[in-house]
Amino acid sequence: MKVLLVIDSLGAGGAQNQITLLAVGLQKEGYDVTVFSYHKMEFFKPRLDSNDIKNICVEKRNKVGFRMVRILTRLISKNQYDVVLSYMDIPNFYAALALKLSSSKATKLIISYRSSTSFESLNFINLKLREWTNKNADGIICNSHHERENWKSKYPKLKLKTIYNGIISKHTSLTSFKNNNVLTAIGSFSHHKNGIVILEAMKILKEKGKLNFKLNWVGRRDPGIKNNDDYIVDFDQKLIKYGLKEYWNWCGQSSDISKYYFSSDALIHASKKEGMPNVVGEAQIHSLPVIISNVLDHPIIIKEGMTGFLFNPEDPYSLADTIETFYTLDTQDRIEMKIKSLENGENLFSYKGFINSTISLIQETE
Repeated sequence: MKVLLVIDSLGAGGAQNQITLLAVGLQKEGYDVTVFSYHKMEFFKPRLDSNDIKNICVEKRNKVGFRMVRILTRLISKNQYDVVLSYMDIPNFYAALALKLSSSKATKLIISYRSSTSFESLNFINLKLREWTNKNADGIICNSHHERENWKSKYPKLKLKTIYNGIISKHTSLTSFKNNNVLTAIGSFSHHKNGIVILEAMKILKEKGKLNFKLNWVGRRDPGIKNNDDYIVDFDQKLIKYGLKEYWNWCGQSSDISKYYFSSDALIHASKKEGMPNVVGEAQIHSLPVIISNVLDHPIIIKEGMTGFLFNPEDPYSLADTIETFYTLDTQDRIEMKIKSLENGENLFSYKGFINSTISLIQETE
């Protein structure tokens, strides 16, 4: 069976990570896989190359991307794929449009929403484009129960399926314990990731004389996001004003995330609006507890006091109290939390389960 996967780029993002993992998994199950993208960002390209997976990048030259859509249309018409599967809102629309314009009438379309949709913030045109894309899809994947229910509440007749992200297991030794006095946050630094609440919580702990850790932020600082320049400037000013520069390490983008998981006490994830963050599953697969915002599917994937802790992402005092509670746990409790984190991660984010669930949906559309 021939499958075309469509994504905006192969850059260092969660959706890009998942679609390249999907490509590898499908190919190992005997599928003939091609990956199509339209921004030349190649962080995950080596994963495709090392598995001899065909990947095509046609750069989008303007906002609309007519040329790119034409080439994608010709690609689908020429190869007569059995399934086109796309990730993210704009690639979903492009895939649906190209398939509609192509001569391939038997090809099925599966689209996937990878973040939390705010219908209130969508303008009329964007909402209608999503409605049209959904209407032309043979299957719709959400990577969180929250997003599935979000769409279901507005469009009850949509056939939606939740498939959690797949993480390749990292077997670790849990017989020893070391307190590293390090918390780690992972992701491109932007207002979406809510780093400011972490900074404010650290300020509170410093004033109480209980700031006993350093924070590693792994990921690029992303000024390209709308309204993000002012956010970064404000953050940097507060970092200096609060006297926390020595406690905050900018680690940059990394192709070796495992070393940060293994050298940290916990992952801290403060996002208020996201789909299913890869880093949460990855942290647990590395037997790392998670301190996470109490929103979306987070209360499902993190068991309070067992695999980590939840906090109010709008309230730095809530986060400060949570961090303080975490660091008052004794050694045995911390070891138990690591063990349960690994078990939970392997259960919820099974790579094999991720591949099998996607294959099952593909077969349902035949």
